[in-house]
Amino acid sequence: MTHAVEKLPPFKHNRIRESYLLWMKSMLGQPTHAVTLTFKRFDKSSGDCWSIEIVQKACRVFLGILNKKIFGNAATRKRRCIGSAVIIGRGRYKCNPHAHFALVSPRKISQDHFKKLIHASASLIWWVKGRGHVQAYWSEGWLSYMIDHGTESLMLDMCTQGK
Repeated sequence: MTHAVEKLPPFKHNRIRESYLLWMKSMLGQPTHAVTLTFKRFDKSSGDCWSIEIVQKACRVFLGILNKKIFGNAATRKRRCIGSAVIIGRGRYKCNPHAHFALVSPRKISQDHFKKLIHASASLIWWVKGRGHVQAYWSEGWLSYMIDHGTESLMLDMCTQGK
């Protein structure tokens, strides 16, 4: 005798997903930039292969450098920071490490200058491949796309409201 198994609704209709999405929207307000950083799979000099811990640390360092470029010493002394939401992805075959960011530019900085600061910050991170892909944020679809990577991939400690 077989028992029928009730099929769960698709992930995109999950209440947890929607709760995270609402939380990110309320925390960030209106993001200004959608950023994707792709990471190297292998470090030729040390022989290390990427790991989720390396990618997380690289994302923290990236945000730290970006905040320092924008706020100077106030980034560390007064804990000034931009608004950010971060999610880490591994790709379809789990071998393409990348991170998606929704960032909020301070009002005093132009969109183009903020984009240049993002590229400059990404280029200083050893594990980042290239300068990153940066676009102006124009739709809430970006946050939905980020959450579709899975709520377990959301880096809560790097999701901050701008100060």
